[in-house]
This record gives sequence, C-alpha cells and structure tokens, in this order.
Amino acid sequence: MECMLRKMILLASLLFLVAGCTPAAVEPTPELPTAIPTAIPSPTPLPPATRVLLAGASLPASEADSLYSLSQSLAASSSLNVERVDTLTPEMLTPDVRMVITLPGAAGLADLAARFPAITFISISNPGIQPSGNLFAISSEGTHPEWIGFMAGYIAAITTYEWRVGVLALAGTNDDALAADAFRNGAIFFCGLCNPYHPPWTDYPAAVAMNPPTSQADWQPWADNIITSKIKTVYVTPGVSNSELLTYLTGSGTRLIGSQTPADALRPAWIATIHLDYTEALTTAWSEAVASMPGRSLSASLIVTDVDTNLIGDGKMRLIHETIAALTAGHIAPNTIP
Repeated sequence: MECMLRKMILLASLLFLVAGCTPAAVEPTPELPTAIPTAIPSPTPLPPATRVLLAGASLPASEADSLYSLSQSLAASSSLNVERVDTLTPEMLTPDVRMVITLPGAAGLADLAARFPAITFISISNPGIQPSGNLFAISSEGTHPEWIGFMAGYIAAITTYEWRVGVLALAGTNDDALAADAFRNGAIFFCGLCNPYHPPWTDYPAAVAMNPPTSQADWQPWADNIITSKIKTVYVTPGVSNSELLTYLTGSGTRLIGSQTPADALRPAWIATIHLDYTEALTTAWSEAVASMPGRSLSASLIVTDVDTNLIGDGKMRLIHETIAALTAGHIAPNTIP
C-alpha cells in the first residue's frame, strides 16, 4: 500500500513537471504596412561646356581679328564655339563656358579664375597676372614698346642711305619715351656714330616728340621739321599714327616703319611692321588647356611683317632675326633711360 502511494506521488510530480515545460501560447505579431519608397529626383544635368569667350577690344583691330580667326580654327578641332565680347563680367561665366581668352586691358582676372575653377583663362598681355592652375599668362610683363622701338631703329638704319632716320613719338607718355630712346639705340647699334657723308649735318638718329595730332595745325610743323631735316625713314609710334600726317610725310618721299599694318595707300612707302605676335603662345596655351594641363607663363614673339623685299632681302632678314633673338633673350639692353 505504501509502495503504491509512492508511485502515485511520483507520477503526479512527473505530470506537474511536464505541464510546466509546455510553452505558453504566443500572440501573433501584427504585420506592419509596407512603406512605399519616395522617388528621388535626378539632378538636372549641366549643359556641356562648349563655349569660348574672346574678351577685350584694346588691341588694334587687325591683331584682334587675327587672334579671333586663330581661336576659331583651334576651337573647330575641339568642338567648341568662339564668341567675342568687349567686356567680361562674372554673369557671362555660365556652366557652358569652357575657356576665356582675354586681350589687353582686362581687369580682375585672378579673382575670376579663382571663382570659376572649371573654366580655363588665357590672359594676353595683361601686366601683373600670375599663372595658376586654370590661368595661363601670355607676356604678362607688358607690350614691350622698347623692343619694337629698338628693332625699328635697327631696320631703319640698315635700309636708309647715310642713316638719315628718326622717330616720331607722342610727348608725355612713358611707352613712347621708351620707344624713342630704344629707336635711337637700335640705329646706333648698327651704324655707330651714324654721321652722314653730305649736308645737311643733322644729328641722326633723330627723335621728335609731338603733342597728340588732332588737327593739321597740330601736326604739320612737326612733319615739316622732319622733311627739312632730310630724315628719310621715320618710325611712327601708335599714338601718332594719324592717316593725314602719314600721307603728308610719304608725299615728300619719306618712308615709314610702324607697329600696325598700314593702309593700302601707304604700302608703297612702307618698309616694315614690327609687332608682338601672340599666335604661337596662344596655340600652345590652348593645346595644354584642352589637355587639362596647369596654367603657366608664356612669351609672345617679336616679328616683322609687311616687309618691302626691295629693301630687305634674305641677308638683312637674317640679321634682323638674329638681333630679335638677342634682344628678346636679354642679351641687348634696348634703353639708356631707366
């Protein structure tokens, strides 16, 4: 009987343990509504950078036109379009502008280049401009009136009998003072004392500084002084390139050298044009910009065009090129004035 009781107690204990291990019923987790993703709008694509701006109107028209034609030719190979503007403003620098070429007289280029790093800037003859990652500086040290004046004096001396040469410059301007001083040095570089063999015994090379030629009454006394002094070749600086004055001089048999391409009426008396040429430097800067190379300084070339080949043959051209190379390399000091 006692044994039976123990078995019943043991069985009850086992049933109790089994009942305690049965898992409790789990309430089902309610399903949350599936969130519908919000569509993210695609960013508006920027227009392709296909425009090039050629800014500035301070160069002589013939030089500016030449640079514009060169830019168009370079742009054609890069699927770009060139537009000319007189003045550059920040509002013009929209995302479709790939490159900006600035002629002399542009302002604020360094700031614009810093504000618009995606645009390449090519500065042509703007003093004080230093190159940066997206800024090329071509002849930023200036326009070199002393180089042009020196070579004008040298060419005048090698083409004129008895070295009867002179320069007609504008009074009161630093560029013309440098050009006139360099002209005298360029002539003396070739002819030394430059003493004529026959009268009149005028001191050559001569330098004439005149006021701005606004009327014939202003310029005729200066022109008559050149004629009576028997000056046969005259370098005329840009500031005094008055067409009536030049026609008056050539009517007396005076021959001319200048820094701008002459009018057709003056060509029979024209010996040569001496000027800075930016085409090679611009071509180099353009190709490097298209290749995403960093900006740097480049130099313009001094060239002689519109040459009278009856006066300047191959031998004299060789001398001219050798002298230009020495001058622009710094081996010749063109000025005696500071």
